[in-house]
Amino acid sequence: MQIGVSGDHPEALAVAAALVQTGRHRLTAACCSPSTLEWLGRKGIPTVLVPDRDALFSNPEIDLLIVGDGLAERGDVLRRAVRSDKHVLCVHPTDLLPDVTYEAALVQEDTRKMLLPILWHRLHPGLKKLAQLTRSGSLGQMTLVEGEITVPETPASSALPSPLKPSKGRKRPEPVDLRWDGHPVLRVWEVLRFLAGEITEVSAVGAAGEQLVPTDTLTVTGRCQNGCLFRILIAPQPTGRDRVLIRGDKGEAVLTSERGFLGAAETTWRYESESGQVDWIWQPWPDFAEEVEKALTGQIPAVTWLDETRCLEVFDAVRQSVRRRRVIPLDYEEVSEGANFKTVMITLGCLTLLTVLVLCVVLLALGQPLAPWAFYLLLPLLLIFLALQVLGWAIPAASPKASASGKQPLVGESKVADDDAEAKPN
Repeated sequence: MQIGVSGDHPEALAVAAALVQTGRHRLTAACCSPSTLEWLGRKGIPTVLVPDRDALFSNPEIDLLIVGDGLAERGDVLRRAVRSDKHVLCVHPTDLLPDVTYEAALVQEDTRKMLLPILWHRLHPGLKKLAQLTRSGSLGQMTLVEGEITVPETPASSALPSPLKPSKGRKRPEPVDLRWDGHPVLRVWEVLRFLAGEITEVSAVGAAGEQLVPTDTLTVTGRCQNGCLFRILIAPQPTGRDRVLIRGDKGEAVLTSERGFLGAAETTWRYESESGQVDWIWQPWPDFAEEVEKALTGQIPAVTWLDETRCLEVFDAVRQSVRRRRVIPLDYEEVSEGANFKTVMITLGCLTLLTVLVLCVVLLALGQPLAPWAFYLLLPLLLIFLALQVLGWAIPAASPKASASGKQPLVGESKVADDDAEAKPN
């Protein structure tokens, strides 16, 4: 498969290199800086530098696009990439708001091409071990998940400045703080969701009061779908290790890893009369490349676009909680054409009833009796509404085999089936 890369993000380049190293893919073109082109050359991955994104997206030889532009313009580039009728991988986060993920998901429903975020945390063998201990019942009923996550005291964007002019995107209500790119407050929710299911409510307290700042200490508490509580502490430190603890009514398990869940890690557990420890040295890119190839063959990968959407939704809820100083519930809605159609129908029905009510009130206020013509006007509106409702029910749902990322599996379905198997240490 022919690959094209947009941008200079290290994770985008790492995924491209991992795919090329399988021997089944080739990096055809890149829209990046000269320094990135030199880096690819030193890695033994020759490619062609294209002058702009239009040339990259319109190249008929390219089958897979990897979006790795700077955070400020990443969302706009993603919108263009998914409309190019090619498979797309995008660096996380795609944006600081989840809106772009909704738009991309709707476009993907039409194109039926692969659309995946570069999120790899649920592939970590240590996290798989924690999940296996939890789902097997060894720890009993899960009661608490604790996380201690470190961030550099002066975090910087992991993406190099784009050598190209910013794309003409939508105006933002506020400038984008590039320090959020790669920040754990946008990534830790993928770990929590993998271990405890969907997050139903969050309450966050930041050191800067009502403003969420990348360099400040942040404490987030809340509840997950299975009733389990969680407490996450994100603190700036010059050096440090990340730690995730799961506590059940029969025991507990802990994963300790180098910052960012990369490199050396160890998983320890203790329940009833048993205990154990496994050490890991792990890099995500070969495993993530396998998931991409799985998606390209029509299988459901471990990571889907729903994971990207949920991470941004939780991050947005955390920002709201800090600003409003209150608990923010998360009510998830399906992102699809069918769901949007039902929403439009409900809105239309409410407007129809409101129109009838206003009409009746006006006639009564004028002292006019409700003439038969008023009912004749109402009847066609109700018939149109009912016809549209029937049309919505009659439209068949998309086939689950239509695309790898089109069907987003629920927690507990096939998406985590392979993760229940005990991971083998390196």
